Amino acid sequence: MSTKTFISCFILLLLTQCSVWPTANAFTLNLTESCVGNQLYFCTLSNLTSTLQDPLFVANATAPELSELVLRDSVVSRVPRSLLTEAPNLRSFFMHNCHLQRLSGFDFPTGHPLHTLVLQGNRISDVPEMVFVTLYALQELQLGRNMIHMVHKNAFEGLDRLRYLDLQQNDIRELPATLFDELVNLEHIDLSSNNIQRIDASTFGRNTKLQTVLLGDNSF
Repeated sequence: MSTKTFISCFILLLLTQCSVWPTANAFTLNLTESCVGNQLYFCTLSNLTSTLQDPLFVANATAPELSELVLRDSVVSRVPRSLLTEAPNLRSFFMHNCHLQRLSGFDFPTGHPLHTLVLQGNRISDVPEMVFVTLYALQELQLGRNMIHMVHKNAFEGLDRLRYLDLQQNDIRELPATLFDELVNLEHIDLSSNNIQRIDASTFGRNTKLQTVLLGDNSF
């Protein structure tokens, strides 16, 4: 497949359904849903397949108008950085029911203006150190309905604009005392349906704007 043909097909991705069958060095993309309307503001993709050995490949075709991207019902083991790179003005990214297994600080382009990140219903097992630090504008982070059992004490470093944090329905057992210290604008947090055994008295000490804390169905 020529470069021109591949780029044309990616642009069609933003307009209508498109199937891409690249060379043996790239991975086959099967795109069954696409952007809604003619303005390219919103886009939904499903039934994609991507692994660490055969990562999702996206042509160099920037979509500056794209504001909301939904990736659902797929098998994608890593956050597709290439999609975020080609949508430099994206405000909301939803990736649910995609078998996402791990997070890395390299998953997100530096300085990306993302406001909402939803990674619900996946297979994430831990939240590493400074994994979201490049997302300076993030206001809403949803990690519910995963398999998270460990959250690094510096996992949320740099998220001083975050207002909403969802960690419900995981397997979290311990909360480091300083875990939420960086979240000075946090208003709502959902920690329900985990296995948390205790919460330190100072856990939310620096979250002076906090209005709602959901802790039901835990082990204390």
